[in-house]
Amino acid sequence: GRFAAVDPIEIDNYFRFTHHIPVVVFINSQEAAIEAVNTANNKETVLVCGSLYLVGEAMTIWRDIGV
Repeated sequence: GRFAAVDPIEIDNYFRFTHHIPVVVFINSQEAAIEAVNTANNKETVLVCGSLYLVGEAMTIWRDIGV
């Protein structure tokens, strides 16, 4: 296709420097999903960047731990 994967560090740099939004990059998706709900408060938004498979995986983990 005409769309290519974007390096996570490039996404980090974009949000951090363009929008001044703190970003945490994880290589392991399970660790990322769990850490996201453990550190976010009820006024924060967790953004999952990646494939629909990755988003579904995060949603499954959150459902399984009762989020």
